[in-house]
Amino acid sequence: MERRTGSLTFPRSDQPGPRTTAQVFNFTGPVNQAVAMLTGTEFGFSQPDGDHHVGRVTTLLDVVIDDDIVTVEGTFGVRDWSGDWDDDYQGSLQFLLLADIATDVVPSNLSITGIEHTQAIQHFRSQLHLDAASAGPDNWIPLIAGKDTILRVFVDTGDDSTRPTIGQVTGLLEFRTQGGTWNASTPMRPSTS
Repeated sequence: MERRTGSLTFPRSDQPGPRTTAQVFNFTGPVNQAVAMLTGTEFGFSQPDGDHHVGRVTTLLDVVIDDDIVTVEGTFGVRDWSGDWDDDYQGSLQFLLLADIATDVVPSNLSITGIEHTQAIQHFRSQLHLDAASAGPDNWIPLIAGKDTILRVFVDTGDDSTRPTIGQVTGLLEFRTQGGTWNASTPMRPSTS
C-alpha cells in the first residue's frame, strides 16, 4: 500500500454550481485499487460576498485508475442560505490517497529522474558559428514559433541484483487524457548527449 497526500485548489470564481478539478499521481506499478480520503478543507466567499453566511458546502473526491496512473478528481462548491449558486467563492480540499500496487510485477532497475520539454534550439558555442545578431550565450534557449515540442527524458539505473539488468532503453511517448489515450507516432530514441 502506498500513501500520497495532495491538495486541490479552487480559485475565486462566480461560476454557477460546484466546480471540478483533478490531480494526477504516477505509481511504480499497476494499481489494483485506490481510495482518496478528505483530510481538510479551507473555503469561503470572496468579496463583495464575504459577509454571507455559509449555507451548504459540497465536497466530493473520486479516483480514476489507469494502470499505474491514479487521478483524484475533486468537486467543490459553496452556497449561502438562499440555495442559489450566485456568489463568488474559493477554497481547497486536502486529501490522503491510498493505492494498492500490484505485487506480481517485478520492478525495474530503471527510473525516470526528470523530463525536460522545450520548443527551442539550444545555443552551444553559437558565437563561433553565427553572426553576432543571431548568436546567444551558451545554453541560452529562445522559444521559436512553429518548432516541434522536444521532450528529453533523463533516466538512471539501479544495481539491485534481484531486478532485471538494463541493457538498452527505448520507449514510446504516450499522452493520457481523461477521455482516452493518444500515442506518439515516433518512438523515443536513445541519445548519448
